[in-house]
Amino acid sequence: MKKYKFTILLLLTFVIAFPVITVKLVTAEQEKKARQEELAQVTDTEKEPAEAVAGTEENSTDKAGTGQADIDSTENTEDKTGIKDNETVADTEQEGTFTTEDISYFSDALFIGDSRTVGLSEYADLGDADVFATIGLSSFKLFETEVDMPGYGKETLDEVLSRKNYGKIYLMLGINELGYPHASIEKQYREVVEKIREMQPDAILFLEASLHVSKAKSDSDSLYNNANIDWLNGVVESLCDQKQTYYIDVNEIFDDGAGNLDAQYTSDDAHPLGKYYAQWAEWILTKAIVKEK
Repeated sequence: MKKYKFTILLLLTFVIAFPVITVKLVTAEQEKKARQEELAQVTDTEKEPAEAVAGTEENSTDKAGTGQADIDSTENTEDKTGIKDNETVADTEQEGTFTTEDISYFSDALFIGDSRTVGLSEYADLGDADVFATIGLSSFKLFETEVDMPGYGKETLDEVLSRKNYGKIYLMLGINELGYPHASIEKQYREVVEKIREMQPDAILFLEASLHVSKAKSDSDSLYNNANIDWLNGVVESLCDQKQTYYIDVNEIFDDGAGNLDAQYTSDDAHPLGKYYAQWAEWILTKAIVKEK
């Protein structure tokens, strides 16, 4: 009798539990199917270095235009060993285009940029050049930012470009934009170049490559790394026609031979030490373009 009661009890337990087990199995199968459908909807797109970390303009503002502390700073003056001899550096594919000039070449020049250009103005001799630069500057904020211009007070770039005709303009921006989507960066940089060309049609425009960061910085940072910087520099170079707009890349004197800012030239992994900005300015003078009269 007890045996029958046990059998009946076992059957009742199975009858009650079976729907629950079935539901769980169905639910798991549905979740698996849903994941498969979701994966099937993902299409292959052109993959670029920063796509995985770029986000959108709206959620990247703090990174890309407000003075990222670990990138855009000029507090980098520790002294270290000497720099490479410029005379051993081969010219790029534009060899024969550039010539070397003295400091007077900067007499009708305007430098535009972020903290790296601030460093040039503070530690190097730019002669009588004007400098429109501030820490944290990006192409997205370029025409709405005011900079204190000696003898004129705070001015926007529109005002600077409107009151004087420049013979040459040096533009170096991009590192603070790396928090934006690549397509947005490229579009904005192109618009900046076009506007400068429109306002200063007779000026020679030099687009400067963004300086690499050190290997330690590049390897540890998903955003500010040399793969992203190389992508950016490719965009910048593509905007140059080598007739009125020229590409110059100072990384040739600061790199370690493997595409990184050489650690001996920096103490913050992103900017040259103060004394090396003078070498930078001297190098720029070896990339001069003299128009035929």
